[in-house]
Order: sequence, then structure tokens, then C-alpha cells
Amino acid sequence: MKEAIIKNNFFVLTGGPGGGKSSVLNALRQQGYESVDETARIIIKNRLAAGLPPRPSPIEFATEMFELDLEHFRSRIDSSKIIFFDRSFLDSAALIYDADLRKYDRIAHLVNTNRFNPTIFITPS
Repeated sequence: MKEAIIKNNFFVLTGGPGGGKSSVLNALRQQGYESVDETARIIIKNRLAAGLPPRPSPIEFATEMFELDLEHFRSRIDSSKIIFFDRSFLDSAALIYDADLRKYDRIAHLVNTNRFNPTIFITPS
């Protein structure tokens, strides 16, 4: 098994819609912290701009989010700055797990070898 990459300077904010994640991230940005926006919003915006329905099937949506979330993690891997993520590939991996266990089995090693700070911030639902 590949050795784990542990990024203790990467923090995840998660929680249900309307819980205040974006407000917290905006406040953190005003304090000079870097943050990564939620991928679901990016995907929906791009699909609407292309004239597509906002969401594909649940497994397609979860997979697209996972791939973009993982890219956000990997593209910042060399950073030593504190970075806050509005959700993460952990959230989208859980959606894949719920939708298609066989597909999750193919990405489980990525979830297990690419790690955030163990402190996760959860906004109220």
C-alpha cells in the first residue's frame, strides 16, 4: 500500500446546506487564509452555463465531485499554508460509497492515503 500523505495544514469544513460553511470561509479569507470552494457549486454552475441540467445522476455527480475535490487536494500538496476546504473528497467519497460500493472500492485507497488534518469542522444542519 502506498504511504499516506498527511496534510495537517489542510482543514475541512463540512455540514449540511445552509449551515454557514460559506460564511465561515469568507470570514477566514478576510483574515488572510486560503480556502477552496465547494466543488458541487462549481460543477452545477458549469453545467448550467453549458445548457445542461444542474446535476447528472447521483453517481456521476459524486464521481465528478470526487475527481475535482481530489485535484484540489493534490494541486496544493506542496503548500505549507493553512488551507480550508469547503467539504472535500471525503464527502464525495461517502456519496460514491452510498451510490455504488464497487466504485467506492476502486477509490478507497485514495481516501486512505490522502489525509487532511484530523480536526474536522462541522457546521450545524
